[in-house]
Amino acid sequence: MENEQARRILKDILDNPEETPQRRLPFVWELDYDGVVSYAIGVNHRVPADFTEDAERYVSKAQHVLFESADLTPEMICEFNSAKAAEYIDRLTAEEQRKFEELFALPIKEAREESLLTLFSIVLLKSYSSDDSSKLTSVDDTILGAAKKRNISTSPLETTEENITLMSTLLRGFGDGLSKIIRTADPGFNNHIATEKKVTEAYLRGDEEGLRKAEEPTGSTMEEYCIKNPEINEKRNIIMVERSMPYLAKPSIVAVGVAHYVCESSMLTVYKEKGIKNKRVQ
Repeated sequence: MENEQARRILKDILDNPEETPQRRLPFVWELDYDGVVSYAIGVNHRVPADFTEDAERYVSKAQHVLFESADLTPEMICEFNSAKAAEYIDRLTAEEQRKFEELFALPIKEAREESLLTLFSIVLLKSYSSDDSSKLTSVDDTILGAAKKRNISTSPLETTEENITLMSTLLRGFGDGLSKIIRTADPGFNNHIATEKKVTEAYLRGDEEGLRKAEEPTGSTMEEYCIKNPEINEKRNIIMVERSMPYLAKPSIVAVGVAHYVCESSMLTVYKEKGIKNKRVQ
């Protein structure tokens, strides 16, 4: 790993399997809307750390918790599950196909028969497969769990239909970047994908610049991918800010993926344009 602080953090986690350390949330901004204070929390969907105590501390100050996306139903998943993996598998060179089979224990012939969504799931699960996988937590779920514990109401900032469109776009980006995923995969570190490690490390140390420059599973840096695909970031940020505004008249939590707070045309930029002051507090 490039960063010694991240090395120590992850080593401590992996060397102590009986306990996942409590940590402070690494990305929190204070939102000031005409004197009413809310908090914007940047989340990571799978990290080897426990933020329960800090999540409960912030949620205790709120009257409402807003999160990113509504859940997809099995029926709706079928709507964007039609894309076939064969189209993307056939773009791989013979050497990339050989390495694909080695990394993901899936014969190319079988992979070609799968849907792109299934292939994405296989790669994602492989990137998290390790002895410590049971200790990976969703920061989103931790915050929502804290809200449920205190009977605080919650609302998604995006509809299920919007989530379907988003997932379809992400899947295409994943397919287009499959060749680079294979070339950069690092099976030597608990079978994590090398690029996923960089995102996790940057998140845990609260490194905005590191996150912007870390590579996504699409093969581009997070920042490059957001710029190339404005519907992934800019358009969604505007919509989520506008939908959150009525709730900010009272203390609230806005918990969304950290990329929405650190990339170009971030939600924080949109909040500022709408007269909502913000400053990072941790």
